[in-house]
Amino acid sequence: MVGEVFPESRAEVDRLMRRPIASRIRLVDRYVPESEMDEWLAACDVVVCPYRKNSGSGIAARAIAARRPVVASDQSGFRPFVTSETGGLVPEERPDRLADGILLRAPGAS
Repeated sequence: MVGEVFPESRAEVDRLMRRPIASRIRLVDRYVPESEMDEWLAACDVVVCPYRKNSGSGIAARAIAARRPVVASDQSGFRPFVTSETGGLVPEERPDRLADGILLRAPGAS
């Protein structure tokens, strides 16, 4: 997980990082400058955008350009470019579907 965790999300991220799967997740909690973006995208199996509000996403567009699958909340800002060919959209109120979407698109996931 790469990117700054905002204060309103801190407790939830901390809770999730105590789960057993957290040993397979690297958390980089800071602003990531443009100069590092290609390196982080190259290291990703899946780019996940679980936004509750959005009108567009630079990171999703960058991920698609880098040929990384994107799993995102089904919101208007993602619909034009997150397709079955580039990833998948999931209902924002269904975090279980978000997990399913990640597993479907992550290489070697089961």
